[in-house]
Amino acid sequence: MGDREIKKEGGSLPPGSSLTENRCGVLPEAKLLKDLPQSGKSSAPPQSGGDPRNAPPAAIEMRHISKRFGPVLANDDAGLSVNRGEILALLGENGSGKSTLVNMLAGIYLPDSGSIFIDGARRRFRSPEDAIAAGV
Repeated sequence: MGDREIKKEGGSLPPGSSLTENRCGVLPEAKLLKDLPQSGKSSAPPQSGGDPRNAPPAAIEMRHISKRFGPVLANDDAGLSVNRGEILALLGENGSGKSTLVNMLAGIYLPDSGSIFIDGARRRFRSPEDAIAAGV
C-alpha cells in the first residue's frame, strides 16, 4: 500500500493537520523519515513562531536506524523524532521492529547503523545505564 494523506478536522489534531497512512499505520506528516533533515537539526517548528532554523533540537531523534538478528532484518532505515513535551504512539504489526527500536534507544541493543540524538547531541548507548544517564 502506498502512502496516502488523510485530512482530519477537529478531534485531537489541530484544524488543517494532515496525517499520512502507510504500511505501519498513521503517522503525523512531520514524523516521516523522508521529512527529517539530513543536517543534524530537528525539523520541529519553533514553539513561538519565527524561523524553524532557530527551533530547539528534537528531544529524541533516531535516524536511519538498522538492526539485524542473523538473517532477520528487524529495523531497516527507521527513524523517529520526538519533541520535548510531545506524546507519541509507536504503532505497527507484530514483528515490525517497534520493540527493537525502543530497545536501541534504551541501550539494550546497539544499532547496526544509524544515529541517535538526544537534545541535538549524537549519542551511542552501550548499556541501559548510558541511556538513563542521558535522560532517556
